[in-house]
Amino acid sequence: MLLIILGALVIAGVSFGIYKFRCEPKSQPLIPVQNISTTKTSDETSNWKTYESKEAKFSIKYPPTFSAMDKPTFNPTGSSEFKIWSDNYKEIPLKDALIPQRGGYVFINSNNFVFEGNIDRFSEYVNFEINHFGFNANGSIEPESTIDGQKAAKFIYKGPSEVGLLEGQTLERALVVNKDGVPYKIDLIYFTQETDLARTLNKILSTFKFL
Repeated sequence: MLLIILGALVIAGVSFGIYKFRCEPKSQPLIPVQNISTTKTSDETSNWKTYESKEAKFSIKYPPTFSAMDKPTFNPTGSSEFKIWSDNYKEIPLKDALIPQRGGYVFINSNNFVFEGNIDRFSEYVNFEINHFGFNANGSIEPESTIDGQKAAKFIYKGPSEVGLLEGQTLERALVVNKDGVPYKIDLIYFTQETDLARTLNKILSTFKFL
């Protein structure tokens, strides 16, 4: 009789334990809380100067250590030219052209009739320059590039060339057309080993906006 009572108590205890296990809420695994930084990434162009030309219909920013033309020059054909150059920029004459002896610059040429406002024909223009001006092409056309939201094409030339580029110089050329169909040619020229300058020139290009 005693064994029967003890057995019943054991069974009741086990049953109660199972019931309690099933009914009690399960403890959730601890999930480590990640520290989320709310610090905003600083904009290195925030203290840059801004140039704006309503006549040439563009604006662009550049570092305070750089210099820029007071205003674009306009040719009889209606095209305009504008330049921004680095603090260590120096030019020397060569074959009736001005090229930098050191440093680099951004050159913006708008409404140049050569481009006819057709981005898809940029490769034809590249081949024309290679054949007529002795440029050494190095790189590839990037037809999916954009400048201020507009479709653009880019190419890279390596010096020397018969006109304009010295040994060791790089010319990054971009062509973009604004919403009115006006073409813009934007050149970045620097010595290849000046990687920091190349990055800054490309950062300047990234601030280009149409007006």
